Amino acid sequence: MFEEQHDNDIFKVPDGYFENLPGVINERVVAATAVRRRFIKSVYAYAAAAVLILLVLVRLNRPAMTAQDAETILASIETEELINYLEESDISVEDVLSEAADEIFNAEADEQIPADVMEELIPGSETDTL
Repeated sequence: MFEEQHDNDIFKVPDGYFENLPGVINERVVAATAVRRRFIKSVYAYAAAAVLILLVLVRLNRPAMTAQDAETILASIETEELINYLEESDISVEDVLSEAADEIFNAEADEQIPADVMEELIPGSETDTL
C-alpha cells in the first residue's frame, strides 16, 4: 500500500513551483552577490587602512637626513669621482655656482656661514657671515 501511494506522488511538485522557481533563484543569486560585494569592499578597506598605517610607521621610523648626514655622504665620495660626474653630466660650472650663490643668499637670517666656506665659495669676500 505504501508503495502504491509513493509511486503516485513521486513526480508531483507543489502548485506554482516552476512559475516561482526563477524568482527564487534570482533572489538567492542577488543575495549572494550582495554579500560577496560587501566582503570584497571590506577587504579593500582593510587593505587600504593597513597600507596607510604601514606608510605612516615607515615614515615615522625613518630618520630625516640632516645636513651632517649629507656632508658625511659627500665626504665619502672621492673628488675625482665628483669631477668625472660633473664633466659627464649636463651641469655647467655656472649652474653649480648659481645654485651655491642662491643657497647662500637665501639662507635664514640666524644661519651663519663660516668664513672659510664663504671664502671658498666667493673668493675675495671680506665678511665672515651673511
